Amino acid sequence: MMKILIAEPDAVSRCSLEINLKKGGYEIITADSGMEAWKTLLEDNKIRLVIADGEMQDMKGLDLCKMIRTFKFPWDIYIILIINASEEEDPIESLRYGVDDYLNKPVNLTELFFRLHTAQRILYLSQKLKEKES
Repeated sequence: MMKILIAEPDAVSRCSLEINLKKGGYEIITADSGMEAWKTLLEDNKIRLVIADGEMQDMKGLDLCKMIRTFKFPWDIYIILIINASEEEDPIESLRYGVDDYLNKPVNLTELFFRLHTAQRILYLSQKLKEKES
């Protein structure tokens, strides 16, 4: 079972994602701010995927992504950024800074589940490659 961290300031959106992803068989941890998400990542070495809102009160989702990539965790963390189509954030620019994928708001759950399956496949193959190298 993959462990996912949801960093979403809006309680309704956060709860909706949590409920639906738990129904899909995922283990979920939530955070309502970027800093809470960061602290959670530092404390829990089982998180493999982060779904972050592009705009949180204390930081942008892209800033959280940059922190994750700069820290260089010894395991892979797949990052999905959720953005508003009206935000100034350029999705292509986000990919440059280490975001693995992005979704527009409102999140289409079917699309999210397909992207999560892709993320799992990539994380699995990455882990197998690292095992082969060592």
